[in-house]
Amino acid sequence: FDHGDWFIFKAPLLIDYFDNIDRNDIIEILEIGSWEGRSACFFLNYFRQSTLTCVDTWKGSVENFDNSTPDLNSVEKNFDKNVFEFKNRVIKNKMRSKIFFQSNKKKFDFIYIDGSHFYDDVLNDAKDGFNALKKDSYMLFDDYTWNFHKRGNNPINAINFFLKLNKERIEI
Repeated sequence: FDHGDWFIFKAPLLIDYFDNIDRNDIIEILEIGSWEGRSACFFLNYFRQSTLTCVDTWKGSVENFDNSTPDLNSVEKNFDKNVFEFKNRVIKNKMRSKIFFQSNKKKFDFIYIDGSHFYDDVLNDAKDGFNALKKDSYMLFDDYTWNFHKRGNNPINAINFFLKLNKERIEI
């Protein structure tokens, strides 16, 4: 891992929650936004019976270039190297999530949304992901309090709107 750890400090929250359920029920996981694979490795180690579908462009986004210029070739190579030991349980999709959802037929037990941080993209990932969830499954949004864009174009606004639209169909 060469490009920052934005995930591992969140792992205790996930462990605290998911230790109260049967983790063997989490078979199909979808991760929108995989970067170097830190969260992917966590999910694959923690949910040992799971298959992980990863969706990322590995092109970065505007906030990745705010203070530095990451070597995007190394980011994807690091992902490939980091998940190699799980190669039989990882399905890599190098594409935008919108394209992925257009052809996806699979239903998931758990979806982790950490791709684009633009309002429209987060809202689309939430809506499309919700339609790809099995009944009584889990969706987790990253970067709820992340604030980079101006004029309400941040994840929090999209997530709150999605939750409001679906308040009768979800449990937080």
